[in-house]
Amino acid sequence: MIFAISIGSSGHGDERYILYIPFSVSPGREISKIDIGKNFSIDGYEIGFEKPENFYALTIGSFASEEEAQKYFPKLKSAILWVSLKYMIGLSMPNELGAVTLMDAPKPVPEKGPIRNIAEIAGWNAIDGYYDADKSIVRPEHKRLTRWETGTATVIASLGSDNFVECLKQALSFSNPEKVLTDSKLKLAIELYSSFFFEQSTNAKFIRLVTVLEALTPNYSMPESCKQVVDEVKNYIKSKRNEHDSNASEWKELESLLSRVGQLKKTSIGMSVRTYISGLIDDNPKLGDKEEVINKLKELYNHRSKLLHEGETDSLAVQEGLQFLTDFIPKLLEFLYTIEAEALK
Repeated sequence: MIFAISIGSSGHGDERYILYIPFSVSPGREISKIDIGKNFSIDGYEIGFEKPENFYALTIGSFASEEEAQKYFPKLKSAILWVSLKYMIGLSMPNELGAVTLMDAPKPVPEKGPIRNIAEIAGWNAIDGYYDADKSIVRPEHKRLTRWETGTATVIASLGSDNFVECLKQALSFSNPEKVLTDSKLKLAIELYSSFFFEQSTNAKFIRLVTVLEALTPNYSMPESCKQVVDEVKNYIKSKRNEHDSNASEWKELESLLSRVGQLKKTSIGMSVRTYISGLIDDNPKLGDKEEVINKLKELYNHRSKLLHEGETDSLAVQEGLQFLTDFIPKLLEFLYTIEAEALK
């Protein structure tokens, strides 16, 4: 398929607006029992599924105004991330809202062609505008809109619409699910986790999941006694640097060394990850036995470093590490998501 045109709205009735969010999921999975055209009641709105050529789309509404729909978008997007966590599948969707192109005046349907065919099915004699199928948009449902789609590879996942909607309901029942999107580190970690399902090789999957932990981890500083030693080393390097002219190569090399030494005041990322996870397990022992988890993280982080710096490491250890992370990370992210989504505004 080079491109496709389809009916993009109901094109009749009172003024109202629908949120339209297209999504695809990780390769090798299949969506089953999606009821196209069936609506589900959730959070005071009607949710449904549509089927463009190459992916699925979620719709929710209706909203009285475009602004009301735009305001709801972060909440629904956060709920979709929850579906990804609960069902451990990669869900890909646009991060921002696009726009519907509305014409200055309704355009009469042409005498022939694909738009004519669509208009006859919809019962329209004119078109008010159009939008791209792969963009999240606020759709003026009362307008007569066509939906345009270019050809891409089809990627879908095994998940029925009933389960999908039940999971959305669970997320939307939290006090403030949209707050997850304001926590930039947690949001990035969930997005990285979702993208993990699109990776092909074992090594790439392993690195992606370790990166999820890194994205979550705050910066930790080393003890003051160690910082003092670092300052002493920095002063020594400065003295040696200043023995050279500022345009000399020696001066520039020592200046670069000085910058790298300054980074030593920050705890290594491996140690920071273990410190961070240790504290979370104290808060939620269901995440696992702390000693076992921390020892495992130390081991797998060594293999992560070898992979990135040397290009290879013990393949069996990577397989075992991947198995551990595949089980541990969704539990961790669900815990953090719940904390954030239940937090007071």
